Amino acid sequence: MPAEAVLRLEGDGVLIAGPGGGKSSLLRMEAATLAEQWEHGDGGMGIPVHIQAAALVEDRPLPEAIAASVRADQHVAGLREEWSAAFFRDRPASEMHWLVLVDGLDEIMDPERRYHVLMKLRRWREQDLTFTHRFVIASRALPGAEWATLGAWPHYELLPLGVQQLSGFATAWFAAAGMDHASTVAQQFTAEVRRSRLHDLARTPLMAAMLCQLFAAHTNKPLPTGRYALYKAYLELRYKDWNGEGTGAALVQIRTAATEKLGAEAAQTAQQLYRQIPDLISRLALARWEGETRSTVDVLREWTAHQAPHLPEATWRALIQDALRYSGLLIEQGDDFVFLHQTLLEFLAAQQMADDNARSASFFRFLFGWRGRRGVPLSDHLPESSFFRFVIPAWQDRERPGLTEALRHWAMSPEGASLLAILAKDGTSLSPVVIHAATTTLVDSATGPFLHSRRANIWVARDLAWLGDERGVEALAARAADPVVRDGHTHMARPAAAEALVELGDARGMEALTAMLDDPTLVLGNSWKCGAAQVLARMGDPRGIETLTELAADVTDLGSDGVLAARVLAHLGDPRGVDALIAYATVPGRSYDWRRDDAAEALTELRDPRSAEALFRIAVDASLGPRSGEIRVKAAETLVDVGDPRGPEALEFLAAYSAEEHNCHRAAKALARAGDARGVARLAALATDGDTEGTRDWAVHALIQQAHPRIVETLASLASHSAVHPMFRMQLAEALGVLGDPRAVETLTALASDTTLPRQRRRSARRALRLLQKEKKLSTLP
Repeated sequence: MPAEAVLRLEGDGVLIAGPGGGKSSLLRMEAATLAEQWEHGDGGMGIPVHIQAAALVEDRPLPEAIAASVRADQHVAGLREEWSAAFFRDRPASEMHWLVLVDGLDEIMDPERRYHVLMKLRRWREQDLTFTHRFVIASRALPGAEWATLGAWPHYELLPLGVQQLSGFATAWFAAAGMDHASTVAQQFTAEVRRSRLHDLARTPLMAAMLCQLFAAHTNKPLPTGRYALYKAYLELRYKDWNGEGTGAALVQIRTAATEKLGAEAAQTAQQLYRQIPDLISRLALARWEGETRSTVDVLREWTAHQAPHLPEATWRALIQDALRYSGLLIEQGDDFVFLHQTLLEFLAAQQMADDNARSASFFRFLFGWRGRRGVPLSDHLPESSFFRFVIPAWQDRERPGLTEALRHWAMSPEGASLLAILAKDGTSLSPVVIHAATTTLVDSATGPFLHSRRANIWVARDLAWLGDERGVEALAARAADPVVRDGHTHMARPAAAEALVELGDARGMEALTAMLDDPTLVLGNSWKCGAAQVLARMGDPRGIETLTELAADVTDLGSDGVLAARVLAHLGDPRGVDALIAYATVPGRSYDWRRDDAAEALTELRDPRSAEALFRIAVDASLGPRSGEIRVKAAETLVDVGDPRGPEALEFLAAYSAEEHNCHRAAKALARAGDARGVARLAALATDGDTEGTRDWAVHALIQQAHPRIVETLASLASHSAVHPMFRMQLAEALGVLGDPRAVETLTALASDTTLPRQRRRSARRALRLLQKEKKLSTLP
């Protein structure tokens, strides 16, 4: 779907994109667009409020945090009045809701603080029974365990620029920059991007903008090769004339203006400050990366206080603000200055750390280990860290002692070799000994006779290619051209190999993708054609969408291509994908029920309001395939999530009549989570009368998870029930304490004095009592 459509869907959501992927820009632009549309009576049901996730870290109610964030941004937005927390607590207007756009969750460095923000949003959602607020969170990818805090909030991935989109982006950028013949310059630009093998990087909006600036500055000069070199060249361009003394130079302008306003002595001080700004900004970046939260001006004022003892405080702060504005690396946000983008902060922080011997040594030991202690685990999350991908080449530039040996040690494991391949792709210049060790490890890790087999592991081959090993390139080419179907290969095996070749700038990649589309021998059951179409569609090639549409159109097709193509189309935002999935999921009389299951499951993932009728039919249709029970419950849950009133009815039906007991239980839990008393009653009955101890314990735990004032009587009843396990009775009492119910004390006191319980259990109950008293959860505590 179009990116802006995510903000117009029902229900909450998470918008994911990589560094520089355009998340923040999308939220800012769409907030302005939606607000303008609403003023003209065409803005839908939500009034947008754009806030920073950092505003939610402080321990204060959500409406108060929203109000504080808006107040901080007041002079930028041009508001004429200060809106209170009460204003954001209730609906903005009859039948309207607040659309709260939460930006920059990934910029909160501390995982515990991120968890606090996510829990605050989840708790508000559970208590917001009238749906006064809807939330969309924008972030980079985070570990799955963190997102689990939100429960079943849908995730949407912001796709990178396609081939045609990049050309259009460049044309618009060069035209806005005032360059003549912008479309011709854009063609030259895209050709240079391909020549420099930067096409993959250029699909990110931030990278595309940086590349446009570099190309515009030197149209006859080759673009930098790799991500690290790109940031380095961009910063050099920004600071190129920083200390210039020519006519019109910024330094001369500042000196002249300061002389006129403040006198010669103050002008000299202002000039001294201005010369230090690049170093101060780098120092600030590292401080921010390490957790500094004070305002930028406050921090820089503290660092430079000794330089201007004779100037008034307000004058010095104004000079700092002017210098920050001119840098172009920070922008004003509310009453503070923030970095233009998180990756710029991370690049500058890495440069500053590499220049700071003490901090550099400490982080080096953290990353690689020291004296027998292991370094940071080579987990799946390390490659996603821009700071890691910047600090290694920064050390490389400075020829840090021990780095080559540390990287060679990394190269001895497949995970480390893959990390080094990513660094090589970024343009990091690795030593021959490190590259040799990494390529040897990768070849050894591949199954089968790697050099002569077309069954070479695609990702290993890609990593080899990034490391400059031609064996990887040839293995990818062989796999991309291999027409033989083998067990264990998915529909994306050949297309993925071809896509890797395209990223490497090898013409055989596009040739292979085209061949897969045009090959008449790829019959039903062989989905490489669908995979190739998916890759081309992501690249912006219209042939991809055309082929996917053809494959998805035939609902009578008993092969796998149709449902798969429809799913891919839907995830790419083409409405024909959802239409096809609805047709597949509801087609009558099909003997291949698993196709309907697949289509139904895809509809529950997409949460498209157009599929509500189909989802309801799925939820109450017992004729679906062997996996239908779970899918039917998911369909009913999705109806609840998108606000369809038939959702609770479908869940009640499933809780009573599902053939599988676990699906009955799941439906009851979902019904309780939706605030329906029937779900709470079913869980309460299971908690005391369930067939097995496991069922009873599960039901109590499910109710504790739904702890809310509306079910306090149920919780209190179970807390005093002898059929409930003492461990869960204590947890129920703790939940009552959080809700401020004095019966928590009664239950914990009874457990603490029950001599039939083990001593450890009684001790735990006494600790829980003391904790309630310490936190003053209840005024009636003894």
